[in-house]
Order: sequence, then structure tokens, then C-alpha cells
Amino acid sequence: MHTKTVALEVKAVGTTGGLTEGQFTGYASVFGNVDSYGDVVERGAFTRTLTEWAGKPASIPVLWGHDMNDPFANIGALDHAEEDERGLKVTGTIDLENPTAAQVYRLLQSGRVSSMSFAYLIKESERRGSANHLLDLDLLEVSIVSVPANTEALILDVKARTIPVPGSRARALLRIAGLQR
Repeated sequence: MHTKTVALEVKAVGTTGGLTEGQFTGYASVFGNVDSYGDVVERGAFTRTLTEWAGKPASIPVLWGHDMNDPFANIGALDHAEEDERGLKVTGTIDLENPTAAQVYRLLQSGRVSSMSFAYLIKESERRGSANHLLDLDLLEVSIVSVPANTEALILDVKARTIPVPGSRARALLRIAGLQR
């Protein structure tokens, strides 16, 4: 293994993954598997409601643990939501001015919380065997949760914590063999 010492200016340490401060991406719902309530969300279940949300001036709220009563549990909003082949993929921004949201963001960054969920009203469903297949839903909110109903509904990425480095110049030892996240 070879190493090289170089002088470089470091303003902050942390990866961005294309996300800005406070942003995260994940799956609020995954298609085709039975969750802990016996429900299966089918592809297309969010098509109508996402179109309706796109026509509203408000964004889909992001809550902590589905808490609709505590205003501090409203921790952010979705920037983007779409159905892809896997499920309801979302990108949201956490309101870092809200103390509860800032704590949830730290939990996400450290990996102590990594699951998502969503609240909904059923417009159309169909019973097949022991599972209730959800075909058309009104999406009310998405939540970051400690324990999800669907264990595959996960946060995929969160902007890594940016750590300021004091001074205008810093010396760093770079391993040319490859940097790990």
C-alpha cells in the first residue's frame, strides 16, 4: 500500500451524496410484501394521491413517529415523492430549526434510526387470502420511525454531518488505496 502526504485546504469534513443539509432519501413504502398489519401495498396505490399532492401549495409533511398532535413532531416536508419499481421513494428535508427535528436528524446521521412509514386512508383495497392488498390510497404523511410496519421501508441516505475544520489550511494524509465513507 502506498500513501502520499499532500497539503490541501479543508473547509469541512463530510460527504454529501448529492444531498443538502437536512435532506434524506428513502422508501416510505415498499411494494409487494406483507407488512406487520397484514397489508400489501400494490404498485400504483400512490399514483392518484401523488398527483393530487402535486396540485396543492403545501408539501407532504414528514412527521416523527406519526405524531399528528404535537407541532414539534412535524419535522419537515417532502421535496419529492414518486413510485418506482420498488415502492414509494421520497426525498425530504428536515427542519433543523425545530429541536425535535434536529434530534431526529442526528439519529438518522448516526444510524440509530433508519426506518420509515406512512399514514393513509384506503380508497380501494382487495382481500386476497390472508392479506389486504392496498390498491388506491390517500397519502396523509410520511414518518421517520423507530419501528416500521414494513421492515423494508428504510432511509437510504442522509447528508453526513459536516464537521468544520478550524484554520484556513490543514494537512491531510490521503490513502490513495481508496476512501471509505
